[in-house]
Amino acid sequence: MKPQHLLITEAFFAEMIPALTTALAEANIPMSVRLRADDSATPEDYQWADSWLGFQAPHPSVYPTIRWFHSASDGVNQFLPMQEELTSQQVLLTNTVGTMPERIAEFCVAAILSHIVGLPEYRLFQDAGEYRRRRNPTALGRKLTVIGTGRIGATIAQRLRPFLEGRLGDQSHTGGTSRHSRAATLQSREPLVRGLSLSGRDKPEFDAVAPLTSGRYLTDADILVVVLPDTPQSKNAINAQVLNALHSAIVVNVGRGSTLDSVALRSALESGAVSHAILDVFETEPLPADDWRWHHPAVTLTPHVSGYTFFSDVIADFISNAHALYKGQTPPNAVTLTHGY
Repeated sequence: MKPQHLLITEAFFAEMIPALTTALAEANIPMSVRLRADDSATPEDYQWADSWLGFQAPHPSVYPTIRWFHSASDGVNQFLPMQEELTSQQVLLTNTVGTMPERIAEFCVAAILSHIVGLPEYRLFQDAGEYRRRRNPTALGRKLTVIGTGRIGATIAQRLRPFLEGRLGDQSHTGGTSRHSRAATLQSREPLVRGLSLSGRDKPEFDAVAPLTSGRYLTDADILVVVLPDTPQSKNAINAQVLNALHSAIVVNVGRGSTLDSVALRSALESGAVSHAILDVFETEPLPADDWRWHHPAVTLTPHVSGYTFFSDVIADFISNAHALYKGQTPPNAVTLTHGY
C-alpha cells in the first residue's frame, strides 16, 4: 500500500496542515492532504481519500476506500466498535506515541512528588500568610506498582525509580543514595519498582512483573499507577478487589477513565485503603460538574492533560508510518486490533 490521498476531518488539526505538508515533501512522500472540518466532508471527499488522520474516525463500512487510519492519539478505543469491519477489510490502523511516554511520566513524577512533599498544603499556608512547616516525607524507599507495562508504563517506572531508590534497611525514607548496583540491592530487599500486566511477562524497566490476576504487589504498594488502555477486558479492571487490597496507597490514573471503578475508588478513599487519588482521565469527559471527585479532599484531578497531543508527535509518527508503507514494511506504530493497542 502506497497512500496518496489523506483526509483530515477535524478543525483541531487546521494549524498542523502546513507543517504536515512540508514534512511530507521533505520526506519525498507524494501525498495530498485535504482538510474538511466540522462535518463538512462530502461523499466525494471520502471517495477521494485512501488515508485518514484524526481522533474520531469515520466508519470503514461507509467509506470503504480508506485503507489506512492513523489515530492522532495513543489510545484507539474509538476504533474498537469497528474492529470487525477493519479486520475483514484488512484496513491498517496506526497510532501516535511520540513523546507521550516521556510527558506522561513527567506528569506522574511531578504529581506524585508534589503530593508526597506537601506542596499543595504549603500553597494553602502561603495564601493564609502562614510561615508554617509540616512533616516533610520523602519518596525514598516507597514501593511502586504500575498496572500496564507497555511503553508508557515502562517509562513511568524508569522516571520514578531514582526518587524511590535510596539507602536500604533502616535508612529508607530518610534520604541518601545507594552505592550498591541495582542487582546487589535487589538481593537485600523486596523489589521497589513492580509491574502488573495481562501477560505478566518480565520487562527490563521493572524489578518484577506479575499477571494482574495474581493480586501481587498491591498490599505493600505505596504508589499505584494505572496506565491501562480502554478495552473490553480493561473496563473497571481497577475494581474493589484491587483497591481494597491496598493500604493507604497513592493511586494515579493516567490511562483511561473506564479502567477505574469510581464507586470502588470512593469507598477505598473512605476506608483509607487509598490515601489520595490523582486522576487525569475519567469515564465521562468533561467530568460532570456534580461529580463527587471535584470536591473530595483526597482527590487531585486534571483535565486529561498528561499526554496532550503535540502536532510534532502526530507528524513525526505519521511520516514514519508512511515511510514504512512506501517501503513495503510494517509500520512501526501498527495497532493490533484484537489487543486494542
